Amino acid sequence: MIQPRKNILFVVTKSEPGGAQKFVYEQIIIAKDHFNCFLATDSQGWLSSAASPYVDGSLLDENIKKISIRYFFSLIRFIHKNKIDLVICNSAYAGIYGRIASAFTGKKSIFVSHGWSSVYRGKKLSFLFNKIENWLSVIGSSVLCISKNDYRIAIEKIGISKSKLTIIQNKTFSQFSALEAKRSFSDPLKVLTVARLDAPKRVDLALSALGNHHGVHVYVIGGGSQKSNLKNLVQQDKIKNFTFLGSVENFSSFQEYDVFMLISDSEGLPMAAIEAMSCGLPLLLSDVGGCSELVNKNGVLVKNEIENIRSGINKCILFKEDFRKASFDLFNEKFNLQRNKDEYIDFYRQVINNVSERKI
Repeated sequence: MIQPRKNILFVVTKSEPGGAQKFVYEQIIIAKDHFNCFLATDSQGWLSSAASPYVDGSLLDENIKKISIRYFFSLIRFIHKNKIDLVICNSAYAGIYGRIASAFTGKKSIFVSHGWSSVYRGKKLSFLFNKIENWLSVIGSSVLCISKNDYRIAIEKIGISKSKLTIIQNKTFSQFSALEAKRSFSDPLKVLTVARLDAPKRVDLALSALGNHHGVHVYVIGGGSQKSNLKNLVQQDKIKNFTFLGSVENFSSFQEYDVFMLISDSEGLPMAAIEAMSCGLPLLLSDVGGCSELVNKNGVLVKNEIENIRSGINKCILFKEDFRKASFDLFNEKFNLQRNKDEYIDFYRQVINNVSERKI
């Protein structure tokens, strides 16, 4: 007898381009052949548009971005109406709404860590946010850590029980096309940054370190609150080797560049860096969060200091050929979603089938 397909709901606070949104989109792509997929997010945007052909229904409501009793009950009605079996929560507000609504309706839930904002961005209130995360982990079914570092933080700083934790390092589809393979490096090297230009990203520090560096030209993909100030710094200091290309939805032209750089105060396991690896780009990453899990003879980890960043880019220039091959190899071994998608499908089925229901 054929079993009916289960219904899973992905909840993410914002639909704009970002790492969590890329994760949700690609999870829908791999899950659609096994489950009926649904999406809850804030509004019509990149994610809701891209996922639209693959989902059976969507809840678009701006109130997800704030504390709203009305939204909470809207989400509960959506879960009931669509007979959702599993709610997969991504980002802070989505994690709160999704897990509490799941508990009220007796459904299973997974929270995807994406870097633990309660620790990195909570500042003086981190202790309170960590307490909330700990409580939410109790009423939720499972927590999916996207890096070994997130797993460690979940235990040591948030106090989540190991029995609730699973690690699946972030994975993504390969962006490599043999027909468009880059055969030689540019001179100067084309260095790519793909990031939302808001905290905790530190494009300003990259600008201070590499502005007018004769060996590289830096291209920045992304928009955000820092963009205007960064462009003013470029004009003020007469920097010729930084180009801001703005936000590009579903950016995939990694093969046109030579090195991927991400300078940041905190990270989970950055999706853009993994996509860059799939095209053989050497990595220059801040040594924060799970970034060390992406670097193994394929790039350089740096402290967020000007001289350290300069030294790192010089090393990328010197060993670019070796780093390129190592990036290809490491991606295909550990981070290729097409090759490893069953890790997620099996995990979702396990949570649906094996975790006892809770109601509050």
